[in-house]
Amino acid sequence: MKTQIIARRAHHFVLGLLGKGSVIIDLGANRGHFSTEVSRDCGATCYAIEAVPRLFESIPENPRIRKFNLAICDSDGPVRFNISSQEESGSMSALPDTMIEESIEVRGMTLKSFIEANDLDQIDLLKMDVEGAEIGLLKSIDDGTLRRIRQITVEFHDFLPYFDQAADIILIKSRLKGLGFACIKYSVSCHADVLFINRHNSGLSALDIAYIKWIDCHIRAFKRGIKRFIG
Repeated sequence: MKTQIIARRAHHFVLGLLGKGSVIIDLGANRGHFSTEVSRDCGATCYAIEAVPRLFESIPENPRIRKFNLAICDSDGPVRFNISSQEESGSMSALPDTMIEESIEVRGMTLKSFIEANDLDQIDLLKMDVEGAEIGLLKSIDDGTLRRIRQITVEFHDFLPYFDQAADIILIKSRLKGLGFACIKYSVSCHADVLFINRHNSGLSALDIAYIKWIDCHIRAFKRGIKRFIG
């Protein structure tokens, strides 16, 4: 079913748009759990990108998972990366001093440069879980590159008090909508789970997208509410 939605590692996306010939870019791959699960779900090729060396080393590599020890950012060249005492919270963005274990220099590359270096014509899914750096990263991606992406699943971090993202999220949503993306927010009280679907190249009709946004999303929210109520 083309409109089939699934969630992996707290990221919702349209599984029906993915298959064996699909390309997925996993930004903030951590230990590769998302790439492993999604490649198993649909047979797509996942480009797992992780800046922290010890996490990068633990990512499994096989014909469907290609791993890269670097950070996708706003320029090509070395960048500073803060390794957190909490494994999943390392970031190019500033973190509270009490969270920083060490700061290292990592290879940086723009998304456009990465796409060109790997001869990728289209991105079927961009997953973004980069601990606060998603704002600067999304701002830095040019319109032409964004138009080549069929869907984007993002964990914004407006639920953390040390990231002031509210105004920037509004601007990013407005920009992506202007480029033809539909915005579906699966998280209720924040933007921790947001899906953007490209209306122009996803192959989904206006009716398909309306179903995902107004029916599937609300059914899932209702089920989550029931689970919380039951305990």
